[in-house]
Amino acid sequence: MPSAKSYTSTLKFLHWFMAIAIIGLFIAGYVMTSMAPSELKWATYGMHKSLGFVMLVLLFVRLLSRMLRSPKIKSHSISAVHHFLIKISVPVLYLVILCMTLSGFVMSDAGGYGINLFSLYELPLLLPHCIIILF
Repeated sequence: MPSAKSYTSTLKFLHWFMAIAIIGLFIAGYVMTSMAPSELKWATYGMHKSLGFVMLVLLFVRLLSRMLRSPKIKSHSISAVHHFLIKISVPVLYLVILCMTLSGFVMSDAGGYGINLFSLYELPLLLPHCIIILF
């Protein structure tokens, strides 16, 4: 696997865009669940779902770019503990983003609520009439 000395400016932008969007999604998720039923609440849900789906797609873009060209970690400039934490935290963060986006998609889909991507395209339901089994 080829490596790079640092991230490209495109990947840096993608990183910060995703970071800000994910923080915004957490805030929107918290706020929208406490809102009274209204047009604003449903519009917020729609935007939340659309951005969540975009985060899922961008996650795969980041994973692919990382697999194709992973930046070198300058191990001589950081401690062994810090190096270990970097190696562990990155996959864990990717896994958390994957779980959050997929769980939102599954909950919406299983509940029979579609995902309308920015009012441009309606994703088909993959789990119609899903019966939830409690253990």
